[in-house]
Amino acid sequence: MKKFSLFWVGLTLGILLLFSSCTYGKTPDYTVDLAQTPVVADGNSPAVQAKENMRVDFIVPEPGYLKLLCYDYTEYEEWPELLPEAYATFVDEKGKELYPETGVFGGYVEKYYFEAGKITAEIRFDMYNDKMDSLALIWAFAPDSTATVPVELDSENPAVAVTDSKGQAKFSFTATQDALYRFVCAEACIFESNCDFYIENANGERVSGNINVLGTEWAVRHAFLPKGDYTVTVFNIDAVASCSIGIEKSYENVIWENEENLTLPVSFGFNSINCTERTATFVSDGSAKKLIIRPDGAGNYYDYQQGYTLKITDSNGNIVLYNEEEMLSDYYYEGEQRFDLTGYNGEFTVSVVCNDCCVIDMRVE
Repeated sequence: MKKFSLFWVGLTLGILLLFSSCTYGKTPDYTVDLAQTPVVADGNSPAVQAKENMRVDFIVPEPGYLKLLCYDYTEYEEWPELLPEAYATFVDEKGKELYPETGVFGGYVEKYYFEAGKITAEIRFDMYNDKMDSLALIWAFAPDSTATVPVELDSENPAVAVTDSKGQAKFSFTATQDALYRFVCAEACIFESNCDFYIENANGERVSGNINVLGTEWAVRHAFLPKGDYTVTVFNIDAVASCSIGIEKSYENVIWENEENLTLPVSFGFNSINCTERTATFVSDGSAKKLIIRPDGAGNYYDYQQGYTLKITDSNGNIVLYNEEEMLSDYYYEGEQRFDLTGYNGEFTVSVVCNDCCVIDMRVE
């Protein structure tokens, strides 16, 4: 009787081991070493064969948080009525479930923490079709640390950082020149993510106000900054923040403090700590030239334009050349303004002030 029992116990264990080895000893469809490639953004997705069920192994170099986004990237000649949707179950090397099945076709905002080692994302496509031949596989890994993460300017992939208990993450970068910089901040691996951020200089002074990001309409924001070192604090993020920074447009000879005897053309730089009024003069001979004011900075987004206060005075101090139809209030304007100089003779002074991170370029053309 004991031999019979031992036989069945051994047979049962053998079957369990067989199923275990079949399930978790399979060759993965794709392997990611997160130490070498911690982030892959949209557009840099690796070529992975589209399958109804697939396995992606992640080699986690240190404790941290993983975000995953996977969706059908097929260019259909005739689109299916319902697009396939990807779901992932995260398991460890022994096949133990770490997190339950989660929709990853639009990403997820949960903080999924993983210890160092190998984990597997078992991905299945609901509503899979036999014409599906391409998929996007995007991920972001952030170590379990609240340290400030450096950002490389104009990098193909964003920098990522896990958020703290306040939903904040910090990034650092060096502005290599006086320029209009492009910021793309978001929850990593999420479509149309909303958040806010602000910028501080090397002394910890805030040079910008809170800049809002709305993924559906103004996902990209700009700020004009002088060269130097900065910290970007991204907040209102659930799990892992991503941050991309690049140079949108560079400028030369930007004036950051009010100086005497300045003449047009001139470019003035402003921010929250350098927001005093600046003045410059020009001489008009009465011909059909134009005084052109071109602002650009943090106030430009979606259908909004950079705002500023502008006054143009003659040699007697009288305010002239104002666009009453364009003026919003008390000589406050938004966007580019052009003033016809026909019939205006003499020396005139242009005064401008703004407290956004912006540049205001002024010239006569």
